[in-house]
Amino acid sequence: MKSEQPIGVVTGIKGPVVVAAIQQSDRDLMVNEVVYVGAERLIGETSSFAEEKATIQVYEDTSGLERGAPLYRTRELLSVQLGPGLLGSVYDGLQRPLERIAEKVGPYVRSGVRPGRLPKEAIWEFTAAVERGARVEGGTILGTIRENELIEHKVMVPPGTHGTIVNFAEKELYSVDDVVCTVSQGGREVGIKLTQSWPVRTARPYKRKLLPDRPLLTGQRILDTFFCAAKGGRTAVAGGFGTGKTVLQHQIARFADADIVVYVGCGERGNEIADLLERFPRLKDPRTGFSLMKRSVIVANTSNMPVAAREASIYTGATIAEYYRDMGYDVALLVDSTTRWAEALREISTGQGEMPGEEGYPPRMASRLAEFYERAGRVVTLGPGGEIGSLTIIASVSPTGGDFSEPVTQKTLQLVRCFWPLDPILAYKRQFPAVNVIQGFSGYVENVESFWHEKVGPSWSHVRQSALNLLAEKSELERIVRLLGMGALTEKEKLVLKDAELLEEAFLKQSAYSDVDAYCGPSKQARMIELIMFLHKTSLEAIEKGLLSKAIVSIPVREEIMELKLRPEEDVLGKYWNLQVKIEAQITRRVREYT
Repeated sequence: MKSEQPIGVVTGIKGPVVVAAIQQSDRDLMVNEVVYVGAERLIGETSSFAEEKATIQVYEDTSGLERGAPLYRTRELLSVQLGPGLLGSVYDGLQRPLERIAEKVGPYVRSGVRPGRLPKEAIWEFTAAVERGARVEGGTILGTIRENELIEHKVMVPPGTHGTIVNFAEKELYSVDDVVCTVSQGGREVGIKLTQSWPVRTARPYKRKLLPDRPLLTGQRILDTFFCAAKGGRTAVAGGFGTGKTVLQHQIARFADADIVVYVGCGERGNEIADLLERFPRLKDPRTGFSLMKRSVIVANTSNMPVAAREASIYTGATIAEYYRDMGYDVALLVDSTTRWAEALREISTGQGEMPGEEGYPPRMASRLAEFYERAGRVVTLGPGGEIGSLTIIASVSPTGGDFSEPVTQKTLQLVRCFWPLDPILAYKRQFPAVNVIQGFSGYVENVESFWHEKVGPSWSHVRQSALNLLAEKSELERIVRLLGMGALTEKEKLVLKDAELLEEAFLKQSAYSDVDAYCGPSKQARMIELIMFLHKTSLEAIEKGLLSKAIVSIPVREEIMELKLRPEEDVLGKYWNLQVKIEAQITRRVREYT
């Protein structure tokens, strides 16, 4: 309940941090309680108390705020409103709808402007799944709403609510403020609407976590084959300026086999977010043909927006993602980037006079990062049906100068099980995605092996490891070449360099702007890498028979393998056995001719 009477006055202002004197009767103010500051009622959140004073981080611009300004309490925690109408929306870190703000006051978010978070004018057709007298609990699905052509929205009993339905509204059309049913709980009646509220800093509950043993396929060959993410897993993308983090995030948003995508632009440049907002509605979902926004929610807090709201934005995105996870959907939460979030945390902490840690970041940064990443998981939901949903976190890190030894990257590496490091040297060579194969890792490979064995065959693990060994051997040989030159290499080592280059060009390098190559399915990936490694194995056998490497690298079939990534999947699968025969025949012919 919002207070109409001030509970105190502002006594100090330092950027987004405000200190207020609290009157005696309201000293029961909660930590993280939402308060309104000043005549414009700027949204703030209490962070600490000292005697009769409270420290507040304000989520809006404090320009013009004066000492002596009134403070109002709400007795509520910072929360988001969850319900139909979320999909296709663009919010700021406080879940204020930016499109409706633009219609109301123009392109800039003004202080004190608070349009409804969900469209109140929208009318939804509700199909009931339970009846009056039914016993329900948190997570029980009361009914469904067709939110759009792709997603069926499941109206759930809020966590913590349980009892018997004593009244069920007998109509089919509802707005978000309408009560769907009334539940008798502990001698009182609780009305349940189409929407529910949830505090953003508190993870939504579930019954239990499951092993993340289903791959989150992205259609990017280097990721799916070598450093696969898992549904319900934790993944970090790290790279300096210009290495392709944002483009890679966009590719994942478009092609990953997730039902729902929640994209958080946290502190990124305004032109990048503007480009995202222009591109997303025009992008077609490759699986359905509809606009990608039909299954997406965007939370945007650019670098010129209030710093405290930037800090809150990742929690807003995580809570929305958990809500759809609880319906049994596979959700991908993409955050770009946690470095900007940590910088916002540092700025707020400095304003509050806290003791700084490494590079000025507050000591609590590590625990806050851990709390965020722990919200990922593949879970059994609360409902009695025991549906399975997943929340996958893929967050980018933007270390200054590409230095992975800085605190945010190092703390992140301790928390994630999959790491995609982007290399500026590869980016300058126009090899995208510019993932460094030597530095990257995935702890989900063993978890998802059964999927690949069922999908493409039991040889997948061996072929994958052989390819990694080839790339690692190339890295060692390049050091020798830099010191001693190509003359120091044996014929076998020269072949290793050439075949590793073929692997990089024909398999690792992938164009985001090609209609065919932007996405590569698992079957096509497997057949491509199998052909490259079969060529390498057959060529090594020819070297053992005395054939020179230059005679092998000129065989025509190598060009055909190079062109496979530009061929549709059915063509690659159809040519697979024919190309194996060609490899053997052409190498055998060269052995006969030159040995």
